[in-house]
Amino acid sequence: MGSVFETTRSSAQRVTPVAPVARSHSSTHIWILSFLLLTGLACRMYDLGRLPLWSDEAESSINALTILQKGVPADSYQGHPLFENWMIRPWPNNSEFEFRDISYSDRHVAAYHGWLPLYSIALSFRLFGITSSPAGMLRPQYDEMQRLRRTIAARLPSVFFGMLCIVGIYLAGFRVKGREAGLVAALLATFLATNIYYSQEARYHVETAAGVTFCIWATLAMRQSAKWRDFLNGGILFSLLFYTHLAAFAAPASRVRR
Repeated sequence: MGSVFETTRSSAQRVTPVAPVARSHSSTHIWILSFLLLTGLACRMYDLGRLPLWSDEAESSINALTILQKGVPADSYQGHPLFENWMIRPWPNNSEFEFRDISYSDRHVAAYHGWLPLYSIALSFRLFGITSSPAGMLRPQYDEMQRLRRTIAARLPSVFFGMLCIVGIYLAGFRVKGREAGLVAALLATFLATNIYYSQEARYHVETAAGVTFCIWATLAMRQSAKWRDFLNGGILFSLLFYTHLAAFAAPASRVRR
């Protein structure tokens, strides 16, 4: 009997050091992920306003300004219609334009773009104290510093979603193959040139990427754990993806339906 107790005691002594080692590994992964996030933030914030907004970025910014004016992304700004995808649908009741833009619905609100990226830009404008221009002033009216401020304000939401994209890729990799796979995926997302580029654009690309990665993580959690909170998180994340990019939402939704 004594030998049995001695064997049990020695086994317990050999097992007890595992817990501190596991905590040490966990804290190391947290430090590495934090370093990647800080480095990724620096890469995306660096020289954010160096280049002016290009045409599509300016369009999204104008949509955000219409939100500040009317509460929804509308099809006109300062009395002038916004044209993105036109020369397709005739506009018979308009005396000036032959075609209307199919990017907007019959209720004159944006239907082509998801609203979440547009509202995030509008929120950034509001926090920066940026308002729409007076009606009829469609000409250059801001100095260099004001234009730089507006450019940075328009692009900051994408920087935020770019950081979320790194987190989402880490979580998805963690669900697939553990912490090491998650860190490798986060490392690639942090320094991938394409990801950095889209994280510095006032558009919807990185918002869509972040939504897709989090939806992948939620789907894996629903399949692996199947807890009620996993399905709640999945419902919320897929709803946000619906308001970010319809095509990205339709692909997994059609797959689930099959």
